[in-house]
Amino acid sequence: MMHSDTESLQTADPKPILSRVCAVAKKKLVVTVGRALVSVCLLGFLLTRIDTAVFLDLGRRLSPWSFLFLVALFVSTTLLGSWRWKYLLECHALKQSLFRGAYLYLVGYFFNNFLPTSMGGDIMRGFESSKKTGNTGKVFSSIVVERLLGLLASITSALVFLPVCRPPKTLILIVSILSAASWGGALLLILLMRTSALDRLFRMLPAGAHRKAVEGMDTLRQFLYHPKLLFKSFLVSFLYQASLIVVCWTCARMAGIDGLALQHYLVFVPVVWVIVLVPVSLNSLGVSEVSFSYFFSLFGAPKEQGVLVSLMFLGTTMIASLVGGILWGTASYRASKNADHAVST
Repeated sequence: MMHSDTESLQTADPKPILSRVCAVAKKKLVVTVGRALVSVCLLGFLLTRIDTAVFLDLGRRLSPWSFLFLVALFVSTTLLGSWRWKYLLECHALKQSLFRGAYLYLVGYFFNNFLPTSMGGDIMRGFESSKKTGNTGKVFSSIVVERLLGLLASITSALVFLPVCRPPKTLILIVSILSAASWGGALLLILLMRTSALDRLFRMLPAGAHRKAVEGMDTLRQFLYHPKLLFKSFLVSFLYQASLIVVCWTCARMAGIDGLALQHYLVFVPVVWVIVLVPVSLNSLGVSEVSFSYFFSLFGAPKEQGVLVSLMFLGTTMIASLVGGILWGTASYRASKNADHAVST
């Protein structure tokens, strides 16, 4: 019987598996190319709506050396992100140092910016973290909650600073709708998690998917038993999101753009971040620039300034993410070298 099973595995036709792999790869390629085309179209549209001479003149005033400070400032924000993540991991009795969390944030940024999907960074960050903490499911649940807290903190920032920036009615309406939807959705999710409604819904799934869904939901429910840690994590999340907005504002100041104050950025940048969550373009390129130009014009500032600030922030994140890629590559090389040495001895 053993010989028969082995023989059947050896003679199994690999073509169906290969065809499925090729189909998935082809689908991903089509999606990536589609997003790239959307980015190109949006940037092309933007060029017809701005004065390119003014935009190029703004760019010529910018010193390349300013990116050194911007990248250093951006990298420093990962400590706040790591601090938030640390509280969430503690909800599952998992320990992770601030510096390792900051390192993993940079690794995540690298995979976000150099993989077709923005989820690549979260997956890689969770995978690397679970190597040390030893529990993949709990680590990934902390990243899910971290994402939700980031969204809530961003929208709360916009809501808090809305009265002090004399916003136009359009922006008041947008922020109000997003705040109601975000907090209403969060409260609804908490209520559903406290009842058996989701469990009844999961019973409709196939056996394997049902088991995984129940296990995942049980892991997420653990956070509800640690309200103090969740509250601390939310407060740090507010600081983390604000620090990223400060980096964005500093990009403007480095380019000599001072038409909008920091409180304006604290209101409209979170809205831009919500918009770019819709994965229609490659790494949000084009969507972010169009959004920045719109909100700059909404506050009476030139659209060209908004486009430049958006591109500067993108450039800052790209350069900073390369730091994460170098650190990850170096660590992977050392780990592989140590493993080879252990085998040889």
